[in-house]
Amino acid sequence: VVDVAHEHGALVKVIFENDYITDDQIKVKLCQLCEKAGAEYVKTSTGFGFVKQPSGDYNYAGATLADIQLMRATCSDKVQVKAAGGVRTYEDAVRMRDAGAARLGASATETIVTGEASSQEGY
Repeated sequence: VVDVAHEHGALVKVIFENDYITDDQIKVKLCQLCEKAGAEYVKTSTGFGFVKQPSGDYNYAGATLADIQLMRATCSDKVQVKAAGGVRTYEDAVRMRDAGAARLGASATETIVTGEASSQEGY
């Protein structure tokens, strides 16, 4: 897939859905495999990977600082890390950037840019 994408000038982004991956060693292995395959990006989630929470509600964590730090530490500079899901405020965006995210996936772009308080719960 990566070779064909590159032959046609496309970049490759691999989405992990980290909410479903509870073992950090699996995330590390995924990062290593993506880099070896030649992917340009690894991404935490789609933002739609709803998981049953201890409260019984279905929600998602999306990008977490721990996951961004782990993915950034595992991948070389050839692979960018994209944080997606749960980035709802300017402060969230800055924390993700500082943790190593090169790109953000967010549905609260206006809130992030203006710095307004977010009342958004997911998408």
